Amino acid sequence: MSSYFTDLAQQYIDGEWRPGTGSWDIIDFNPYDDEKLASITIATVDEVDQAYRAAARAQKEWAAAGAYVRRAVFEKALRLVEEREEEIAEAIVAELGGTRLKAAFELHLAKEFLREAAHLALTPRAASSPRRSTARRTASTACPSASWA
Repeated sequence: MSSYFTDLAQQYIDGEWRPGTGSWDIIDFNPYDDEKLASITIATVDEVDQAYRAAARAQKEWAAAGAYVRRAVFEKALRLVEEREEEIAEAIVAELGGTRLKAAFELHLAKEFLREAAHLALTPRAASSPRRSTARRTASTACPSASWA
């Protein structure tokens, strides 16, 4: 079993990585050769509640963080993906049965999302956009069943 997947078979709850303490495991296999990649013990209801409460607290801190702090987080995430690109590609191939081409495409998308998030962190946002609300009203009038309108 790959140590890479074993190391990831934990849950990040309130600032620490820890294994679940549930009553059963999810077994992760390579779909091509059936190699066991990891055994992941599920979280208990209490662990899920702890994770939810910690995430709610962290979201308040994130919302209060300045734009440059948020941008730095996205830029750091981008650097980590770039530094570990080969390792991530191997994981995509092993766990998902993806091809190298699929892994490269997914990594490209992830990096572009992180670049865009870093850029948007410094982009001023209007409280409401008249153009957007007009477009939404027009769309809902033209297509009343549109779920996004």
